[in-house]
Amino acid sequence: MSPELTVVVDTAEGDGLPELLRSVDESTLHPDRFELLLLTSAAAPEVTDWPRFAGRRPNVHLVAEDQSWSEQARGTFVLHLRAGQRLFPEALERLLETADVAALDAVVGREVVPGGPVDPRLLVDTTEPAGDAEELLAGPVVLRRREPGTQDGTSVRVGVVGVYPATLRTADEAPADALPSAPAVDDPEIAWEGASVRLRLAGRSPAGTEPRPVLLVRELTSGLAFPVPLTTSARPGAEDEVAWTAEGALDLRTAAAGAPLPSGEWQLEVAVPASGPAQPLPLPEVALPVALVDDRVVVTAGPGLVLDIGPTARGCPAFPAPGAATVTESAAGCRLELRLTGWHVAGDQGVPARIAVDRLRLPARVVARDGEAVLTAFISGLAGTYPLSLQLGRAPLQPTGLAVVMAGDGGVTVTTAPERPAPVVKPVVPKPVAAPRTAAKKPATGAAPKKKKKKKVPVPASGPVARVRRAVPRSWEPQVERLAQVPALRTAYRRLTGLARR
Repeated sequence: MSPELTVVVDTAEGDGLPELLRSVDESTLHPDRFELLLLTSAAAPEVTDWPRFAGRRPNVHLVAEDQSWSEQARGTFVLHLRAGQRLFPEALERLLETADVAALDAVVGREVVPGGPVDPRLLVDTTEPAGDAEELLAGPVVLRRREPGTQDGTSVRVGVVGVYPATLRTADEAPADALPSAPAVDDPEIAWEGASVRLRLAGRSPAGTEPRPVLLVRELTSGLAFPVPLTTSARPGAEDEVAWTAEGALDLRTAAAGAPLPSGEWQLEVAVPASGPAQPLPLPEVALPVALVDDRVVVTAGPGLVLDIGPTARGCPAFPAPGAATVTESAAGCRLELRLTGWHVAGDQGVPARIAVDRLRLPARVVARDGEAVLTAFISGLAGTYPLSLQLGRAPLQPTGLAVVMAGDGGVTVTTAPERPAPVVKPVVPKPVAAPRTAAKKPATGAAPKKKKKKKVPVPASGPVARVRRAVPRSWEPQVERLAQVPALRTAYRRLTGLARR
């Protein structure tokens, strides 16, 4: 069975080849539906054992220098990729499906370049793209039919897959004067509306232009970026400006090309193209309440306007007062409930969490109840006052500013956590400076060296009295010691044993 798609990669094109091949492996398109041809005329230094790489993948084939890839390609469609690019997981499947269903000769995909310009023509899915088709076909991601229905370039049936991006590429450094001017954007108006973030943007563009603002939401780690639908309007402003407004909603349940936005840190960016691609810039940071949307918590943080879905790194900006907490005794144990006042709730699901009572970590859950988010957990411990911390998603454990007080009779209450005393800084005592060692003086030339005094070696007592002393049993030693303290007996003993003469 012949594959539907042939992906061609030249291994001699620059760095970043392992990342490209890894992204091909992670594609959602089944390996039986596409083949990968590696042109190994001049292998890149990152990967040298191409036969071993291809031997582990039945859909990978090597094309030597004296061979032609076009003669070995079997797919109905062909896609050329180069080192430095990285496929997004669903890109091949979406490009191939669009070309097959609409019977197109070519499909243009969108390449994400963080910090690079955005082409508004590549932010929609269409089979009738606006503008010059030849200009679109010169882009970096083009899936072509290997045997098109016509050779006339003007009649080639072209489509665009722009809502879901095709590839990611690291931005090339460009001179500052080559970048488009930054748009003048006011602080956005933003609020929760169900599972959506409702936005209203306003800004100004140079007179004589037709601003068409576009809004993107981009994941900071993977680079995955999706357009947000906007309704725009423009009116004359000052003499040299055009004032524009744009309104739209970021629906967390459908923003990822019809699917929910995955967990991660998503930054909102705006670009204002007039006659071509434009440079996107992050929206200014705006305070937004923490939200419980279905089975995920969303925290807003900066720099810029970032939605941390999960959350994955950001903690809650504030927690309620102790009055929002209740503790009840039940057969299952001591149950703590903390009403998370101020949170926005959409849906009736919950999310698992963890709490820490001092150093004891316990499972918890954030649930939706009567339009309000409530933290529930069973707690236990010895008598004392313990600070309470909370962990949501993959974010780090965060102090809540509350403390659990456990009385000796088993009663449990929640209060404000006491402030930790400032650490005591011990004064630094300078170490005494040792006096410098003086070198030993050498004896003058011709002077006789001093003789070293020999240490006297003690000579044991001798004679019959000494022998009697040594024969005294150990149990009598205390009495003998007391007799030795008598001066007259001590003197007589030294005379009789010869110790007095030494």
